[in-house]
Amino acid sequence: MICKMAILIVALAALLPVAAQTETLPSEQSGGSASNAQPDRPCHPTYPAAAVKARAEGVTMMKLTIDAHGQISKAEVVDSAGSTPEHKLLDQAVVRVMKGCLWSKPKIDANGEAIEYSVTMGYHWGLPPADGSPSKAHPARLGTVEPRCRPVYPPVALRAGAQGVTVLRMVVDSSGHVRSTEVLQSAGETAEHKLLDEAAAAALPLCPYVPGTGTDGMPIGSSLTVSYVWKLE
Repeated sequence: MICKMAILIVALAALLPVAAQTETLPSEQSGGSASNAQPDRPCHPTYPAAAVKARAEGVTMMKLTIDAHGQISKAEVVDSAGSTPEHKLLDQAVVRVMKGCLWSKPKIDANGEAIEYSVTMGYHWGLPPADGSPSKAHPARLGTVEPRCRPVYPPVALRAGAQGVTVLRMVVDSSGHVRSTEVLQSAGETAEHKLLDEAAAAALPLCPYVPGTGTDGMPIGSSLTVSYVWKLE
C-alpha cells in the first residue's frame, strides 16, 4: 500500500486578508475587513474619524471566546494595530462591536455537546491610497513544503485505510510565523480521521510562510486556508 499525500489548495483570504476563511465583511467606512463571521446584527466597526485623519492602518489581533451558541461572548486585544493613540482607537472600535456577534455554528465535542472555545483572529484596517490609486493587498501564502513540515501518515490511520482532506485555517503574523491553527474541516468521521487532522495541524504550521501585505505594501498579519489530501494507493 502506498501513502500518497499532497497539499491540494493553498489559498484564501480576500483582497483585505486577516481572519478566517475567504469572505470579507467591509466596515461602514472604507478599509476594514474581517471574515468567518455572519452576524445577525450590525457587527462592522466604523473607522474612527481621528484614525482616518491620521491615516492609521494595521491589524488588530484578537482572542475571541465563542459560546455554546456560536456567538462571541468575549473579545480581547492580543496585539494592537499599532503604537499610536489612533491605532488604539482602531482596537477599541472593533472589540466594542464584536461581543454578541454570531461567529459560526456551535462547536461540538466528542459527546455531541456544544462547547465554548477560543480562536485568534485579526481585523485588518486599511485605507485607500492617498493618491487615489487602486488598493493592492495580498494574503499570506505558503512558501515551500519542506520535509520537516510534511505530515506523516499515522500508522493507526494507515492500517485502517483512512483517507480524506483536512482543511486548516492558519493565522500568520507579519513576520511569517503561524500564530494559530484551526481545523475547519476534518478528513472524516472516525477516530482514525481525527489522527490525520492532528498530524496535519502539528506539521503544516512548521512550513515557511510568506506574510501578507497591506495596501501600502508593508507586511501584515493575515490568514490562509490549507487543504491537505490524505490518499492511499
